[in-house]
Amino acid sequence: ADAPAGSIKLWEDTVEVKNTVAPVTPAKPSVEVGSGVPQADVDKVTEAAESLEDASGTMKELVEESDLPETAAGSVDMDKAVTELNKLTGISDATAENTRVVIVPRMNVEVTEYTTTGDEKKLVMDVTATADIVVTKKTTTVDAIETSGASQNAVVMSSQPLTVNEPITLTLNLPVGFAAGKETTDPIFVKRAGDQNVLTAKIVEKDTSPTPTPAPTAGPDETSAPSPTTTPGASTEPTESPAASQKPDAPGSPNPTTTPEATAEPTESPAASTAPSPAPSTASVPVKQAAPSPDTGAKVSFTSPNGLGVFTFLTEDNTSVAEVNGQRFTNLQDAYNAVEENGVITLLKDCDQDITNVTKSFKIKITTPGKQFKGNVIPNSYYNCVVSIDVMDNTLGQNESYMIYTLTRKPSIPGPGGPGGSTGPGGTDPTPTPGPSTSPDPSASPDPSASPEPSTSPDPSASPDVKFDDVKAKDWFYDAVQYVVQNGLMAGVGGNSFKPNDLLTRAMMAQILYNKAGKPAVTGKPNFTDVPNWAADAVKWAADNKVTEGIGGGKFGSDRHITREELAVMLWRDAGKPAPAGTAINFPDAGKISSWAQTAMKWAVQNKILNGNDKGMLEPQGKASRAVVAQMLMNYLKK
Repeated sequence: ADAPAGSIKLWEDTVEVKNTVAPVTPAKPSVEVGSGVPQADVDKVTEAAESLEDASGTMKELVEESDLPETAAGSVDMDKAVTELNKLTGISDATAENTRVVIVPRMNVEVTEYTTTGDEKKLVMDVTATADIVVTKKTTTVDAIETSGASQNAVVMSSQPLTVNEPITLTLNLPVGFAAGKETTDPIFVKRAGDQNVLTAKIVEKDTSPTPTPAPTAGPDETSAPSPTTTPGASTEPTESPAASQKPDAPGSPNPTTTPEATAEPTESPAASTAPSPAPSTASVPVKQAAPSPDTGAKVSFTSPNGLGVFTFLTEDNTSVAEVNGQRFTNLQDAYNAVEENGVITLLKDCDQDITNVTKSFKIKITTPGKQFKGNVIPNSYYNCVVSIDVMDNTLGQNESYMIYTLTRKPSIPGPGGPGGSTGPGGTDPTPTPGPSTSPDPSASPDPSASPEPSTSPDPSASPDVKFDDVKAKDWFYDAVQYVVQNGLMAGVGGNSFKPNDLLTRAMMAQILYNKAGKPAVTGKPNFTDVPNWAADAVKWAADNKVTEGIGGGKFGSDRHITREELAVMLWRDAGKPAPAGTAINFPDAGKISSWAQTAMKWAVQNKILNGNDKGMLEPQGKASRAVVAQMLMNYLKK
């Protein structure tokens, strides 16, 4: 039998409505245009803003995770909704029995600035989201719901703010002319307010007029030169989140403390063609040359790791210093945090910034003149660093070279996961590994040169507290942050920040435990379909050692924020799945612990690895912040 109107069954029947991205559905963004947009550009800017789409379905997942599906029907005055529906043109037979409640996530876009002066073009959009509770007739198909205009066939009964701070992939049709002169291989740059990095939006579609417009004919004494072109280069063990009760979280990043955008295998871009442009014509006859086709728009796609916000779209990027896998950074430390083990940081301009607390090997790609590294690389106190120069790699172009920084753990300092499982702080003051002071000579053979060797005698007193602007001595997590940083388990996120309130993903947590184990060699790839390249070894190790078994359906849930009970399960498994001493968990919300996490949570609570929050609650399904992870790691490793 059909479920009652507005019931959860109706929600299940209309999930598609929430995620519809066709412009005729209620998911079409609402748009406001501010005074910073010239009047002549209002129409095309409005059209562009209305094209903004959530290509990743992130908002749909957030709504599904919330309590709205279960509470929406009860919040609607159906008599009032039916009355409002029957006021619409063409509807007079709406009843409580033939109507239904749906929930529609919608982006709200305020365009605050649009400038196209010179070569640098700029578009600024403030993007927020709401979840609309909508009532319509059951006979209205999911792709035909309209909440305004002459074709309106549904009414919005209420709206709730929808906070989107999860990674989200967006597509946008840029205003006509914004991408003029850009090829599909050229990037559009996106800066999200509050983020240190500059995102790279890929042009996925580009339209041009099919009919070229001839340029004026050159005079008899004039010559014309062709424009130069550039060559574009199921298990019986309990899982952390069983498939029957998956709980979405969000994407990680190459370093256990940051969030990456790309998960594809990085590739180096081929060097640009250096072939000379054709010589100018010297003929005295008139030469006709076709003008470029007028640009009629371009569609771009990009992923924002930190969700919605104020986005600035730019045709030129003058602020970034480095790039990693297509993601640009204004701070070199952030670029290091994002690069995978043995990955490449490409310098975009001369840079004298230092990279600190280094725990992984990597390369810096430099170009002379103009893109050289003049800063220092400072390893974590548990590591030695050797720097070498490579000018022979076949991915390098003319005047390019790699500065290769190779990290090795000091043999006499076990560190986290080392011999005997020692995790106490120790080591010596890190010794900076300077960058090249001069340009490497391409004619010379690569000549590795070791940085000065620091003392290898463990001396706990030689590891001073690590200073972060957002970690104060009075904070409850201060000691935990010092512990995980000094032991190479976690690091800062750039800009002298630790971001204690930021959330961690499941992939990041796997990487942290893999770091603790000393990054042992693994064979093959993980048997999950959603693991990014940077986390492949960590997830494979975690799965092979039964630290995790994924979330079901062949997925690991790499991009999902880890919950407190999931974290407890990972630590319990890492400890060998010890039996808890008792059976009771004396917290008011203990009944909210998932069945698959009961044993692990009892163990974590009894061993004081997991404690209640300031309200005396366990919050088993709450997301774990970086501060909480640091505290639980310290509690676990020092117990």
